[in-house]
Amino acid sequence: MIKVDLGRVEVNRIVYEVLKPEARSLPSRRVEGIVGLDENGVVVLEIRASDTIALRAAVNSYMRLLKAVKSALDVVYIYP
Repeated sequence: MIKVDLGRVEVNRIVYEVLKPEARSLPSRRVEGIVGLDENGVVVLEIRASDTIALRAAVNSYMRLLKAVKSALDVVYIYP
């Protein structure tokens, strides 16, 4: 399980909305991605995979996407 908290609930919700379609359309049957928000508004990403190669690929994919989202949000929001 990976938790992502960018410090503001509204920013976390944007990250959640970006990751949600990605979790539904994973290109492999070997991987399942579940994205949600916890009670504090923190993004929770759970990745299940049938093998370590698929898990590594999925984690890398999500991390690249998170980096791109964070870079875009840095233009709009100022973080503490």
